[in-house]
Amino acid sequence: MNEKMNKEAETAKQVANTLNLQFEFLKRDLDYYPSVLEETSSISNLNNWFDKIHFTGFKDKIRKNSDYIFSGHYSDTILGDRIQNVKIRFPIIKEIKLPFKKNYSDLNRFDEEGKLSRKKNIPQYLEETLFSKTGADQLDDKKTTFYGVHHSSMDDFLVGPWYYYPITNTFSYIAYYSLVQMIPVRYPFLDNRMLDFSLKMPLNYLLRKDIVNSSLCRCDEDLAKIPRAFSGLTLCQSKLMHLLGKEFPNFIQKMSYSSVIDASSWPDHNDVVRKSDIIGKKLSENDDILRECDFIHKNKVLDIYDEHLDGQNHYKDIYPLLTFLVNPISKKITFE
Repeated sequence: MNEKMNKEAETAKQVANTLNLQFEFLKRDLDYYPSVLEETSSISNLNNWFDKIHFTGFKDKIRKNSDYIFSGHYSDTILGDRIQNVKIRFPIIKEIKLPFKKNYSDLNRFDEEGKLSRKKNIPQYLEETLFSKTGADQLDDKKTTFYGVHHSSMDDFLVGPWYYYPITNTFSYIAYYSLVQMIPVRYPFLDNRMLDFSLKMPLNYLLRKDIVNSSLCRCDEDLAKIPRAFSGLTLCQSKLMHLLGKEFPNFIQKMSYSSVIDASSWPDHNDVVRKSDIIGKKLSENDDILRECDFIHKNKVLDIYDEHLDGQNHYKDIYPLLTFLVNPISKKITFE
């Protein structure tokens, strides 16, 4: 699925051709995500944004052409990327992630600065005291308890499965949940044996090896020779080389003022908000909820939306608000 046949879509097609499989491109238009907002809200449990339900717009085609799906979802999460890496900022290019674990002295600092931090991503329009109180009540350094999940030590927390346990913690949970409602799905990496194996792997191996790439290099040389879309490197190259290679296109673009190499699976959601009429329409239609919710500052919502239309990037504030406003439970709770 993509808006165009970009570098990653071409790579997917090359994989299919190498395996003598049929390739079908599912093309999204600009309004794909906004147009499925209403439908996705009916199955949303409000722990993810509506745009994470990626497949809803193609459900009829998927059901018609598939008996079940094998999904590699969570492979990178369980086998490496759950650990927060040290990042170094270089001149000209942005931060580069290095294969070393970043340490935090306490949970409060992690919750303020860490990967997928809740506190640093509070939208400006929310009543901050409400969120601060909720977060503080769920942090306990002595027991190393993070939002209701207990860990044996701080170190265990930082290297353990805090990011995907429980699975509802992950930003992509609703993608998993919505797909299994649509069609039978097999997730080979969501297997107790795989999870146990992941937790027993040495830390340095998790940080500096990509076990999925390494396994594929041993199992299928033809597939392993296909370059990754982001880094341009084959799978048998080291994880560090892929980390550096991922930033190389950005470096070339900034040095030559050329356009960025488009290798993403996702649209530019900031651009979607600016160009789609559906977003503004949904904000207007749900004005009554904005007025009634005392923890939302309506004027700040309007200011943020206007700033976004003028060129600033606020989709990460606008998408969670839309997810809340359109969900049927929001109106029911607000007016009962």
